[in-house]
Amino acid sequence: MALNTYNDIKAAITQWAERSDISSGLVDQFIYMTEADAYQQLRVPAMEFQALLTLEQGRVVIPFDFLELRRLTWEGTNETVLQYLPWDQFVAVNTDPSATPMYFSRQGANWFISGDPGDGQQLLCHYYRYFDPLTSTNTTTWLLSMSPQAYLFGGLKYLYEYVMDQDRAAYWGNKFDKELNKLQAIADLAEHRGSSLSVKSI
Repeated sequence: MALNTYNDIKAAITQWAERSDISSGLVDQFIYMTEADAYQQLRVPAMEFQALLTLEQGRVVIPFDFLELRRLTWEGTNETVLQYLPWDQFVAVNTDPSATPMYFSRQGANWFISGDPGDGQQLLCHYYRYFDPLTSTNTTTWLLSMSPQAYLFGGLKYLYEYVMDQDRAAYWGNKFDKELNKLQAIADLAEHRGSSLSVKSI
């Protein structure tokens, strides 16, 4: 059976576990936690995104789906990749409002930009982001297309943790971690070779 959709993965998790006492809602939770683990560990091209952020009162709002920053670029007269500074250092160097933006720092849900380029200026944000989770309405994801094994192994890990079978949870957890490490290694190799990580149906 192909594992291409939400229903495929839910059925596979319960079939592989050979348990009839696990509800559909619990399997949804196992899938959700599997995705959370993947987002904590993976940094692959399929997770990358670019967005234009508009400056207002010296700050921009961090994207709601932000996971980790790759690059923040001021799209001014002279395009500049901004350098991150801790807040205290940022305050110390941000003394000239006429200076070209060079630095940024985070406070809460905002990035503050050095200098004062004016409202309406734009920054190009290149970042890793969260994507919509696998659900009954969002029936496939980039991770499922790339590695149904990750969902299967991760789902079984959390199923066995739920039923307090630590040996089986450790077994499937080990296979899940190896699958994520494999995905990251493929992405890293593609990065070094100057290509992109392809998505293949299984």
